[in-house]
Amino acid sequence: MSQGIPALCLYASEYYHDKLKGLQSQFGIGCELVDLNSPNFEELIYDTATNLWNESEKLRTGLLKQATCQIEQSLAAYQRLLYS
Repeated sequence: MSQGIPALCLYASEYYHDKLKGLQSQFGIGCELVDLNSPNFEELIYDTATNLWNESEKLRTGLLKQATCQIEQSLAAYQRLLYS
């Protein structure tokens, strides 16, 4: 996602759901989760992948913007550590 490419994230446990939900919250867009335990997971994967593919150009700008924000926040944190 940090390179502007949307992600379809698959999970089958609560642990990975929580982990991927955190990733999703960092980017806000372009990160879709699908539960492999859903009775219709094959349809969900297909529909979600198709949607991400069709929307990829629109999502790219937002994903790259989020990645830039994360880099800036990281650099600012290191600066604070350096001068504290």
